[in-house]
Amino acid sequence: MSLTITGVTPGGSIGKTITLNLSHHRKARIWLGELPDLSYPGVEVLERQQDAKASTIAEIKYAAVEIFAPKGVRALYGLLGAKFTPDNLEQLLVQVAFCGDTAKQVEWSLAAKVDKIYAGLTSEYAPSVLDGALRVAETLGSGVLRFECAAHGVVGSSPKIFRQLATISVELLTARAESLSEEELTALISIF
Repeated sequence: MSLTITGVTPGGSIGKTITLNLSHHRKARIWLGELPDLSYPGVEVLERQQDAKASTIAEIKYAAVEIFAPKGVRALYGLLGAKFTPDNLEQLLVQVAFCGDTAKQVEWSLAAKVDKIYAGLTSEYAPSVLDGALRVAETLGSGVLRFECAAHGVVGSSPKIFRQLATISVELLTARAESLSEEELTALISIF
């Protein structure tokens, strides 16, 4: 297992990209304090609102996770990013933007050599993202959690993968980015 960290500090906040080379040829890339350039025009938005306690998060946070996990003749793949904007309205609004058409191909993805990877989230995966986020969203507190950064594979993506990526994204948003160890990051993505 190896860890590579690259980073910038836009506006004084931590922004870094972490690549984890895991066992069994699995790889993960994590963005903290920033999102990869994969925004897409969300044609539709799936959303759910629920009561929430006041957030202990004081600033807008960003997190994304990309996973590439070979499993036999198939390689599991997904990339999902989220933005959390805290407020004091005692409500949590979770929004999942998705598009109908496949967007541009993503040549730099971890799975680009074995699958066709496209920017965007399809309607097939949006309910799973909402479900995965709602499983742990209460940890964020009051605010708006929006997913509008994603990439999917033609062969390697599935609703289950995006449900798990949504849960991991929320967990990354609640973590203290500057103090996450390689072991903690690896534990977060160990479900793959």
